[in-house]
Amino acid sequence: MNSAISSHFYEQVLRLSKCTDTQQIQAVCGEYLCSLGGRYYKYQWLPPTLITSSKQIEFLTCPDLWLERYACQGFGENDPKIRYCNEHRHPTSWNADTIGKKITSQHIPQQDQLFWQDTLDMGLGDGVTIPIRGMGGTKSMLCIAYEGAYVEDELAPIPLLEAWATHVHTHIERLYTAQQLNNPLSQREQEVLKWTALGKTSDDIADILKLSRNTILFHLNSLRRKLNVANKHHLIAKAFALHLLNF
Repeated sequence: MNSAISSHFYEQVLRLSKCTDTQQIQAVCGEYLCSLGGRYYKYQWLPPTLITSSKQIEFLTCPDLWLERYACQGFGENDPKIRYCNEHRHPTSWNADTIGKKITSQHIPQQDQLFWQDTLDMGLGDGVTIPIRGMGGTKSMLCIAYEGAYVEDELAPIPLLEAWATHVHTHIERLYTAQQLNNPLSQREQEVLKWTALGKTSDDIADILKLSRNTILFHLNSLRRKLNVANKHHLIAKAFALHLLNF
């Protein structure tokens, strides 16, 4: 990666770090991918597996006709690209030739054949799909379609795109964590949470922090309220899912 590409990449990563909502992340992501030759893209983030009440985060730039066709054909329920990201951890590229082979293959479902044919018809036949895994069961995927054939030597290399997708994932999770907390954790609450996760009892933590047992119980109750959990086990599990614990 030459110095100009590297410098541009880190400038955009810095912009991500300053985003305060997903709309800003979407804008930065769109501008950066466009600068790399991306014509359209789709980003999807799934919340921690332990927190089933949260909705996925998604933003995309695709032709309206494709979105209408996508909904009409029910591709959202069985999108091969999303299925790939659920089943694999490494990126993959696709182009008109590989899609043509899928369409004529007798080994994939007819619905998949229809999906790939529509992909070609809508001018989305060349690009890259990148799955990302986070802590606590979070997942995300980034699909980028190019104007012409994706050739890594001429366009952004897959490792660069994967690094970008990882940074987007990290900052989506940063905002998600902030949204999940009713109030930020105090320094003392963070200390109590850490020692609780390490298996210490309330009496142990009181001795370590030189506080009374009642004070520790007060902080534990506050933690349960802020994280909206029922007990200590749920507290620790959700804290890990929200990246509040780093050992």
